[in-house]
Amino acid sequence: MPDPSLFRYAVYTTLAATRFNQALDAGSLTFHEGKRWTSAAHIIHEARAQNEGVALLVSDGAYDCSNLVGWGLLDEIQLSDDGTLVRAGELKPLQGHRTQDLLLRDSGQPIAPDFIRPYALIHRPDFLPGNSPPLLRPADPRDPPTVFSFGYEGCGSGTARLVAAARLHTQDLRDDCALTRVLGETAPGARQRCNERAEDDRSREETLGVPQREH
Repeated sequence: MPDPSLFRYAVYTTLAATRFNQALDAGSLTFHEGKRWTSAAHIIHEARAQNEGVALLVSDGAYDCSNLVGWGLLDEIQLSDDGTLVRAGELKPLQGHRTQDLLLRDSGQPIAPDFIRPYALIHRPDFLPGNSPPLLRPADPRDPPTVFSFGYEGCGSGTARLVAAARLHTQDLRDDCALTRVLGETAPGARQRCNERAEDDRSREETLGVPQREH
């Protein structure tokens, strides 16, 4: 089953890198936090109402809190009187990203190097997948096929984008000769017009006394 799109906000926390790596091998992460993650529970509820997932970003709490070691999708935040039970899956490692790359949800400012709270709500960072739809989707047999002069036939969103791109590119072509070169075959009447223009060019050059190159 494909991953859901990611919600515009995410959750940041810190754990020992070894603990995250063990969870990465196991395929899921579960831990108990002594504070109640009430705000995090609220954004999970909001995200699920939009059929979106909430990312959990984890830094290395044992050696370097500025080093992000991985991320995953929050499966559950269970509040209790003595804290919060957190479960996450779809874990993935991160390299080359810093905690200070993350922007706090409320202020829009980067997380400070001396940030000591157990978690924070953040804007979903740009290096995580966003909500953009895929460039292509599976073709729907109900879509009418489109046939191109250069031999492609298809349907679906990919075809629609190819049609739009072809039209835009065609607008940029200077003449039918260029269109013929791009499509790889002669459009009706294009070769004749090309030959006529070439003959006109040669006639003008002869009139002006320009030496002609033999072919």
